[in-house]
Amino acid sequence: MKFFLIFAALLAFSLAKDEDDKIVDNYLEQFKLRGGRSAAALDKIKKNVLKKRREIDEHNAKYRKGEVGFFSELNELSYKDEEEIKASNLGFIEGPPSNSSEHLPMARFGRTTLPDYWNWADKGVVRPVQNQGNCGSCYAFAAIGAIEAQACIVFGECGKLSEQEA
Repeated sequence: MKFFLIFAALLAFSLAKDEDDKIVDNYLEQFKLRGGRSAAALDKIKKNVLKKRREIDEHNAKYRKGEVGFFSELNELSYKDEEEIKASNLGFIEGPPSNSSEHLPMARFGRTTLPDYWNWADKGVVRPVQNQGNCGSCYAFAAIGAIEAQACIVFGECGKLSEQEA
């Protein structure tokens, strides 16, 4: 009987390890992270991806129960830990100073003219979240997103514009 229990435990461990390896292999393939990495770097990636996968599974279980409002999945940053993400993806790259002090006038609306609830995402105006990578171009993504939304609202042209041309 002991032999059977030990065999069952080893088999369960092996299957779990195989499943973990499949998850990491699929992740590396999907996000093109396989080539040119040391064994230590791949071990760190595996650890981070599996940790993030467990967190996502817990979050999505709450989503299925209706406890949270969005579904989550692995993305191109899942292999990094929090400090790596902060170091490589956050921060503003400041450009030359602006001499302009002109500001456009803002329209003022009374609260009574607004509906109780309005969400442009529900109306198909707001595009999905994008990733600027580590180039510090948040200003371009924000500006293009605002222009795209206004073109969709005003002209009914709901196309995608290029942040690189901004």
